[in-house]
Amino acid sequence: MATPDNIQLGSLDFVSIKNSIIDHLKSQDTLKDYDYTGSVVQVLLDILAYNTLYYGFYTNMIANEMFLDTAQKMESLISLVKPLGFVVPGKVSAKSTIKLTNGTCEKSRFVPKYSRFTGNDGLGVAYNFYNIESFYLDNNCESVITVVEGKNLFKEMTLAVDPQTKKGFIEGLDVDTTTIVVEVYNTDQMTNIRGEEVDVGWEIWSRATNIESGLDQTSKIFWLERSEYGFFIVFGGAYGDAVFTQVGKRLTNNDRVRISYLKSSGTRGNGVSGFSWEGTQTITTLAISSGGEEEPNLEAIRFFAPKWFASQDRAVTKEDCRSLLVEAGFVGDADDPYSKFNVWGGEEMDPPRYGRVFVSLSENYDSDFTAPADAIAILEKKTCVSILPEYMSSFDYGFKCVGNVSYDPMQTNLSEEVLSGIINEKIKDHYPNMFDSEISISSLVNQINLIDSSLNANTNDISLTISKKIDPTNTMPVLHEFKNPLIAGSLSSDEFVAHSSLDVDVPMGDSRLIRLRVRDTLVGDEYQVIVAYYYWNNQVDTVVAIAGKYYPLSGKVILNPNISSEEFDIHVVPEQAKFKAKENMFLKLQSLDINLVAV
Repeated sequence: MATPDNIQLGSLDFVSIKNSIIDHLKSQDTLKDYDYTGSVVQVLLDILAYNTLYYGFYTNMIANEMFLDTAQKMESLISLVKPLGFVVPGKVSAKSTIKLTNGTCEKSRFVPKYSRFTGNDGLGVAYNFYNIESFYLDNNCESVITVVEGKNLFKEMTLAVDPQTKKGFIEGLDVDTTTIVVEVYNTDQMTNIRGEEVDVGWEIWSRATNIESGLDQTSKIFWLERSEYGFFIVFGGAYGDAVFTQVGKRLTNNDRVRISYLKSSGTRGNGVSGFSWEGTQTITTLAISSGGEEEPNLEAIRFFAPKWFASQDRAVTKEDCRSLLVEAGFVGDADDPYSKFNVWGGEEMDPPRYGRVFVSLSENYDSDFTAPADAIAILEKKTCVSILPEYMSSFDYGFKCVGNVSYDPMQTNLSEEVLSGIINEKIKDHYPNMFDSEISISSLVNQINLIDSSLNANTNDISLTISKKIDPTNTMPVLHEFKNPLIAGSLSSDEFVAHSSLDVDVPMGDSRLIRLRVRDTLVGDEYQVIVAYYYWNNQVDTVVAIAGKYYPLSGKVILNPNISSEEFDIHVVPEQAKFKAKENMFLKLQSLDINLVAV
């Protein structure tokens, strides 16, 4: 029989496998002159090719599911990240901050935990929210609290724990794991108070991670594990472990376990307000509900799990801090994992602020009264003693791309309209709204040219403008930082209504609309003077006032107070057609105006 030197092991599609088998059979002596196009042989060859293809694909999938980078099934990722101490969360409930007022305190000031508050979204759909902790109204019969959305409340439900594995099961992947409360009751656990034996009742046990330190056989803890259909509550002392090797206090036969938690509606619980509750006369919504999330997708798990393990439940580097916030539920999307928050060290700032680590949250979280405090509290527990976490509100910066892209209609089957739509979608996908991001015209041009061979984008034909919204209510000069080198003389603004304190001589009608620009000369090679002026019939008219200073090298803009009576945008052009969003800067795509020009 001939040596099968012509077998191509790299050809794994059905036709290639079948042809490889035929070539091999033709190369040997036993069936050398057989007609391989015969019907019976064709059926046998199809079966062999199918079987080879099936098992080749099956083996390849098994290999893929063994590694974090290539696994495609959620249950595989759950198993792979378990040794890393990362528990894949389910849905996360939305939260809202409300103020309760009980009138003249005719009713009790005490509000029990898991009291139900009902609110409505913009479409009038009702959602239930609950307070996780009980509280008392203050002496003014008021209290500001955080309520958590839950489509179902499971309050003090008995948890069946397997006596051998020490595991109990919670069904459903819509469980908000941050709301799980586990309580243990031991009928033998009594305490002596003034000579009397008193039952101490239910005791809350805390959740531990797989990489927690300082645990022993007396630690009153439980672990959380995710499965395909829900979550396991795991206690210490499984399988009769000896006391000296045990981690976590062991449940006894006299212990009873109960559990409370909420099942979440995810993102549907966002945007809820107008709460009501029978125990109060007035409820004021201080922050519309936000923070509701669906369970993370595969890419988000791949991204965050190794970073969570790297932190080892402590925060030394900024990546450690980011991982801790992720574990607490501040999770972004797969393509832009830091769309919800940013963390940076004080040494990165100008001027440096050593001994600080700073956190900013996106606008959805920033509007929540409790989210910034929660983020800081998480980091305070894990950062070094000499490092102080500090919160900074985020600021939105918009970017606008304007220009032309040449294309050859003879080199493509796509219409101009379709090509234009693909270009716009490509830019939106490549530059999502997020912290710690960078927009570059050279990178953008490369992305466009990869779309179709007919396109010929050029960096000289597309411009980049960065914008920031200005608040007119300031009574003192305000520093606005772009934190990137800017082109001298590039500052401009939208039209806006002049502040009433300005001595504006209206040239025509009763309009008080003005704009900002800079004078051409640099003062001391440092800054240009910003002036407010009329823009009448496309001509620069009368200068109304000195409006501030523009520092192009450092990217700083100082605006004087009482310039405008309304919000307006200022625009600048970055040097070298690129812009980096740093620290608490949240970069958003503001507008695109890319035109195709046939050549």
